[in-house]
Amino acid sequence: MSTGRYFVTEEQEEAKNWRMLKNRKAIRERLTRLEDEMKKFAASWTKLGRLADNPDSRVFKFDDEEIFVVNDRGQPLERLPWCHFDKARIEDLLADLQSSKDELETANRNMRALGVD
Repeated sequence: MSTGRYFVTEEQEEAKNWRMLKNRKAIRERLTRLEDEMKKFAASWTKLGRLADNPDSRVFKFDDEEIFVVNDRGQPLERLPWCHFDKARIEDLLADLQSSKDELETANRNMRALGVD
């Protein structure tokens, strides 16, 4: 089979296609993990906003890892990880999401060019 300037065997072509399929699957899995992480970030933002809506009946405590929110009787209401409010982490997550979407679009386009959807 000719692919332009050189010849490849059918086995080599199948191996290349298999690698492309595996790569696309890995990109999809990475994108799913990133989207799940974004959902966790969003849930933390929503919870903090809801809790901050009535600060008089809340006590906010902090350590290096989390924000602890308790009611005025000291009962725990929520634990929110600081990483969900860290600008650098948010920027990295958004950049990783976009680059993964771009990679998946390219992988899908390459697979369609091979007649695989």
